[in-house]
Formats: sequence, C-alpha cells, structure tokens
Amino acid sequence: MNLLLSPTLGQIAAQVDAVLRHDPGTVVMGIRAQVQGQWPDQLALQERAFRLVWCPSPISVRQALLECEEIHDQSGMVILTPVDDANLGNDVLARLARGRVFAVDSWDMLRNVFQAREIDSRLAAWPWLAEVLLSNLPTEGYPPTPGGFLDVHSAWAHGLRIVLGLRAEESSRIDLEAVLKWSLDAEKVHRYAILSELAKRQITAWLNETLGGAGRLVIRGLNAGFGSELVPLGIICGVVVGGYAETSSELLAAAVRLEKYFGGSPIYPDDTNPLYQAARKLLDGLDAHTRDRVLDAGDRLFQSLHLLPYTHLSNDLPGGLEARLIRLGVAIRRYLENPCNDLAREVHAAMNYASQHRLAPKGALRKLRMEMAAKLVHRLELERQSTLMTPAKGFAGSVLDYIRDGAFIDRARLSLLGGDELPGLTQSYNLLRERARELREVQNQRFAEALEAWYGSGCAPLDDVVPVEHLLNRVVEPLARKTPVLLLVMDGLSYPIFLEIVDDILKSGWSEVWPGDRSGAYAGLAAIPSITETSRASLLCGRICSGQMAQEKSGFSSHPDLVAISKVQAKPLVFHKGELSDGVGLSEGVRNTVGKPDHRVVAVVYNGVDDHLSGSDQMQPHWNLDSLRLIRPLLYEARLAGRAIVLTSDHGHVIDESTVLNGSGIGDRWRSLEPAPGPHEKRLEGGRVLAPTGENKVVVPWSEALRYGQKKNGYHGGISLQEMVIPLCLLIPPGAAQPDGYRLVGPSFPDWWELSGALTTPRAAESKPIPETPSVPRKAKKAASDQRQVTLFAEEPEQTGHTNPPTIDWIEPILSSSVFRAQKQLAARATLRDDEIRTLLEALAERGGKISKPALAQRLGLPLMRVSGFVNAARRLLNIDQVTVLILDETEGTVMLKRELLEKQFREAKP
Repeated sequence: MNLLLSPTLGQIAAQVDAVLRHDPGTVVMGIRAQVQGQWPDQLALQERAFRLVWCPSPISVRQALLECEEIHDQSGMVILTPVDDANLGNDVLARLARGRVFAVDSWDMLRNVFQAREIDSRLAAWPWLAEVLLSNLPTEGYPPTPGGFLDVHSAWAHGLRIVLGLRAEESSRIDLEAVLKWSLDAEKVHRYAILSELAKRQITAWLNETLGGAGRLVIRGLNAGFGSELVPLGIICGVVVGGYAETSSELLAAAVRLEKYFGGSPIYPDDTNPLYQAARKLLDGLDAHTRDRVLDAGDRLFQSLHLLPYTHLSNDLPGGLEARLIRLGVAIRRYLENPCNDLAREVHAAMNYASQHRLAPKGALRKLRMEMAAKLVHRLELERQSTLMTPAKGFAGSVLDYIRDGAFIDRARLSLLGGDELPGLTQSYNLLRERARELREVQNQRFAEALEAWYGSGCAPLDDVVPVEHLLNRVVEPLARKTPVLLLVMDGLSYPIFLEIVDDILKSGWSEVWPGDRSGAYAGLAAIPSITETSRASLLCGRICSGQMAQEKSGFSSHPDLVAISKVQAKPLVFHKGELSDGVGLSEGVRNTVGKPDHRVVAVVYNGVDDHLSGSDQMQPHWNLDSLRLIRPLLYEARLAGRAIVLTSDHGHVIDESTVLNGSGIGDRWRSLEPAPGPHEKRLEGGRVLAPTGENKVVVPWSEALRYGQKKNGYHGGISLQEMVIPLCLLIPPGAAQPDGYRLVGPSFPDWWELSGALTTPRAAESKPIPETPSVPRKAKKAASDQRQVTLFAEEPEQTGHTNPPTIDWIEPILSSSVFRAQKQLAARATLRDDEIRTLLEALAERGGKISKPALAQRLGLPLMRVSGFVNAARRLLNIDQVTVLILDETEGTVMLKRELLEKQFREAKP
C-alpha cells in the first residue's frame, strides 16, 4: 500500500468523490493523515461543502463528531486523523462512512476515478505520477478506461499531458514522434525545465523504458537545455552519425562536437537512427511555416558544427539541396570549359543527386530546370561526339530535324530562362543556354539557306511539310470526313511551347493519331513574313492572303472543301478572341457550337501565347492547360461532341533573349528591301511572300538575335525555325476509337530527351565535394578528347585488337521456358504476344531497369494512356506468386524491372 504521510487536497477530493459515488448521502468520513497538511478549511464537491478538520487524538475526533451533531451540520465533514481504528473505538467508527478511516492509496483512488475494475501492477513504481493525476483531477473526471483496465501507458499519457502538454497522437501511447512534435513548442519545453528533480527523474525513467536509446537522447537533450532543437538535431544526426561518419574523420569530429547537445555523453547510430527517422516522419506532416522554421534551425546547427563541405550529404535540410545545386552548377561549368564524356557523366550524376533531395519535388520549376540542364548537356555531348543520326537532306529534312530534335533543344534552353536562386547556378544555366543558342543559330542559318533554295525552286509540294495555306484541305478536311473536328489555332504557338502543352493534353486522356499512310510526324510552315495578318489569314482562308478577322471568317465559312462536307444549315464557323469568353468562362455560343456535332468543322482562334509576346512584363510563364484559360472547357466540350482536334498555329515566335535593335522595320522581325540584307538576314520574294502592305518582297532575319521594333517579351515575322515551323497535331477524345484510315501513335521525342536511365555516380563518391571553381585545365586529356565514342557515357574500350563477344540473348530463355508458357495459359485472353514482352524487356534493360512511361510508350508505339494497361498485362505474366519483378509507379510515372529476380523466377528447374 502506498500510504501517504499527508494526503494532498487532490487526494482528499478523490477519496471523497469515490465515497459519494457509492453513497451520495454520506455526511462524515475519516481519512488517515500522519501529519497535518496545509489544507483549506472547506472542500466543495458535487455541489456540497465538506469541512476539513484535523483531529490528532481520539478525543479530538469525538469532539468533532459531537460538534457536527449539535449544530446538525448536514453539509458534510472530513476528519483527517493519524489515530488507528483500534484506538478510535467501534462506536466512533460506526458513525463514519463505511465504518472505517480511509487510508489514502493513490492508485486505489485512481482506480475509482478512472472507473476501472483493475489497475496495472506496474503503476506502483511511479508514485509521482499518481500524485500528478490526483492533484489535477478534472471537474468532469477522467474518461473511463477501455475494458475497465487502467494500464501504465494510459496513465502516463494523462500525466504527461497534464504536466507538459505532451499528447499522444493516435493512441494512448506516447511515442518518439509525439515527443518530438511536443518539443517544437518552446513554452511546453519550458514546463519541463521548471519541474522538480523528482518529476524529471520519473519522466526520464519512463521515457528511457518506453522509447529506448532514442528516448535517452531526447531526455539528455532536454536536460542539456536543447529541448527546442530536438527535431533539427535529429535531422543532423542522420548525416553526422549515419553511415558517412565511418568514412570521414571530419564527420567523426563533428559527432564529438554534437555530443554537447546531448549532455556530453557519446552518441551512437543505434540511438540516432530511430531519432532521425521519427524527425523525418514528423517533418512530412508539419505545415509549411513550421517545417521551414525547423529546417532553417537545422541549417544553422549544421553550420555551427563546421561541416559546410558536407552539407550536401543532408537529404532533408535546405542547405543540403543548395549544396547539391552548387555542385550541379560547378559540373556544368566544368563540362562547358572542357567538354568530354566523363564531365558529361558528372553533370548527370550531379543532377540526379540534387533531384533525389526531399525538397527538390517541392519546387517543380527548379527541378524541371535541373533536368533540362542535364538534357542539354546530353545533347551537346552527342553533338560533340558526332554520334547523332545524319541530318535529313533538303528543306523538308531540316524541318523534320527540327520537330524531332531541335524543338526539344529549344524547349530545354528556354526553360532555363530566369535561372535559379543561387547566382552560381544561374551563371551556369546562362552559359549552357548560350551554348545551346549557338547551336540553334547554326541550324537556323542552314534552315534559311534551305528555305531560300526551296523558294527559288518555286516552293514545290512536300510530303512531310504542310504550308499553312494547305492545312485545311490536306489535314482538316480528310479528318472531318471521318469525324467532327475542332480546329484549335493557338496564335503564336511555337513548337517548344506546343511540346509542353500537348504533354498535358495527352496526360488528360487524349490520344494522338496520324493518317495511316504516314510513318512519322509532320509539321506546318508559316507564310512570310511569319505574322498574324498573313499566316493566320492564309491558314483560315486556304490560300496566301492577308487580312483581319472579317476576312478570316468569310474565307473559312466559304472554303469549298469544308463546305462540301458540311450541312447547309451548319456551315464551317470560326470563333475569335472576343467571342470565346462571357467574362467568366467559355461563352454559351462557343459551348453550344463546339459541344454538339452539328457543325462538322469549328475553328477557335486562341490568343494566349501571342498576347503574352506583346507584353513587356518579362515574365516567363510555364505553359500548360492550367495556365491557358478556356482551353480545358474547350477540350471538355469537344469531348462531349466526340470531336477530334487539330491543334496547330499560324506561326511561332522567338523570345527576347539579348536581342539587338537592327534599324527600323515595318514589323518586329521583317522590313522593306532597303537597306540591303545583312549577314543575319535574307531577302525573299514571290511565291508565299505577302506583306500586309501588298508587297511580295521582304527582308527577314534568320537569326533570333535581331529585332526592328521596341522591346517586348517575344517577336515573330522572321524565318528562324522557331517562327516558321508550326505544330500539327491530331487528337481524339479519351476512349474514342481512331477514325477509319488513322492510327494511334505514342509520344515522340529524341533518345537524349529521356533521363530515367542516366548513369549516376556511386554513393561513396557523393561524399567527395566537387571543387567550387573549375579546376580542369583547358587542354583536354587524350582519353577525354577522343572523338570516336559512339555512346554517351559508355566506357572507353581497350584497344586490344579483339572484337567484342556476341551479345547473349537473355530474354529468349524466359520466353521459351515452361514457366512462361504456364503463365500465358493462366492469363488467357489478357496475355500479350511474345514479341511485345521482348520489346518491353529490351527497353527496360537498355535503360538500366527503369524507364519512364512516355519513353516506353514511344518504344512500344502505344498512346501514353495505354501504357499502364500494357504494363499491368505484362505484370500478370512476369510477376509469379505475387513476387514483384515488374513495378509500375504511377506517381513517378516510371516502370522498373528486377532483372535478376525475373531470370531466377523463370529459370528451368534442373532434373
């Protein structure tokens, strides 16, 4: 029994409350007290008043009872006395509640308070906890214990909540994450600091018992005065006391310096690892403001440990991400100064290292720029090695090279505009963008020469290039014969921006189709000058002309090929900018026309891109469906009507990137014949040249660096690839069958665009800081400058004179195995062909076992929306007995293969 010398007021109240629960009419009760306490004269409980009377002898007890009877005091009395029952006498005991003097047993009273039938025997070891619970008895009482059993964890949860404000999150148990969350409140941490030594000893013992080594660290941190820094300290422990420490004397020294935050005692990975994991989990659930505050504190603590060269090792702290980004910037500069295969590999490794940081996905644009920089380096290295496919010859070939390769270069380099928060990385991005721009200028000049030759030959018809004036009869009309069509003309849409937008459309379920007789994509070609007045009018009227909206409406509605396939009462219609919106959303007229299939062909002119070019806000938008108001509702209405979409533009544009004012012109990028063309200009005439002035002779720049008008966000009118090559994309709604004579196609991009299989450096190498400034001499080493490499990042073969051994076909044994045949029988109708499985496995093997869904779609020749279904069908064949060898990660958008496990699963059993 835990008999107290002097019961506290809370214990007295708990005992009185317990008696009244069984006998509400009780008037007098006795409670054992060895010494007189500092009690008040009266206790109010259950709407009654009880006088508290100290009676140190049998006579004083009798006197108190006599006084109570004489004054007929029915409010109640509590006699507190050290006299035992034998000395009081039976006559006195008979007048007390239950005929006895209650000896205060804290846990017995708590059993009544919690309405428990049983109490955990382990609670006897924690007398301080009993005092806390009784002294802080809530007015409404404690909630009844589940199952009538008061266990030690529940009791401690109540006690720590009362004393420290520490609450269990999901159960009655206080876990490590709950303690760390509590430590974020400085006021609550202070409540621990002012506790008595007895209280601290009891709490320390409990947390040591329940939380193990990590709990001991927490208590040591609290007692050392660093309770408010427990979470950032836990994050730092993940680096300083993790697996890296064994490889670095500096980290070992930092671990020693870290001990002062934990009371000066040694700290070990077995204790710090659970602390780090709990801190990491807690961070994920914090609001942004609190999380940033904690991480900033972690950065400061990390610096105080003199570990700046190792900041990049942290996968959680903002400083860790910045350090990795600095490494990326350094790697880019080193590559640009001395291009070679090893340094290109270094850029890819640095990009992967930075993108793996936990904070990288939270800045989508920042991560996008990292990836685009790595892609540009990949492309530049291929150019340096001269391992690219030989460019197609002639004018049409230069256009196709642009849509298959060059536009992706532009998309990557333009995404780097705006740089990064870190000035060094911004400088690296600028240098990389400038290198890509130099490549673009070379390609623009070649295109201009091919364009000039094509014009000189009379603009002969081309199979793969559709001049803008022939788009209606060559593209729209054949498709409209099969299905209703929405012609979506995005004014000023360049091919790089188109690539961003069409990605978003395909992700929303739409599919791209080509005419069945085509083996590849085709593109449109703007008129000259590449301005709205000429190119858009020529597109909508179906002939080279110049005009405004009125001419475009008239020419479109009377186009003979479109009229021939339209109903008399539903002639072709075109909606322009002012007609699209009702001020809030898509106008009712546009909804009714696009959303019903009555009109075989409807055109919508969308000016979002062109309007941005005319501004001067110098903002670089991220182009997607969310940034283009009204496009989503247009897609929705087209889907309702079962309309296919022909997505195109009238011309592209160049952005203002250090452009030079080169005299004056009639337009931003075109001028009259005088003065004579300079080295970055061409004079073109006849054929498809028609200025708004009526002239068919103009001077236009092929370089994107020239302009003739005031500074804007972007310009058009010239003959660069960015302005002249316009997108041409045919899309069908989600779930719709492809029209007769058309076939579904998958995403299309160059091999260098895909980074999922990029080689990364080993983790051990990551701990070696890259120098802050390039240290590689300008003179390249012989191995680095060898131009004979044929595969980016491939190891240089030894020149031994021996030929490489033939490649072993590792897939055939799988496809021919009895296990695979049995799997196909189980899959029945849902099975895939052997050649499809082979293509899937080859694609995964070539990329190191991991490939993105778009890359796999391209390899398989499937629409992006069908890749998941294909992979799931393959999983039914390859994942045996729920053993996962083929993994589809929809969140990351990747497919992964465990090749060794696959081969083991399908290995034939030996007799």
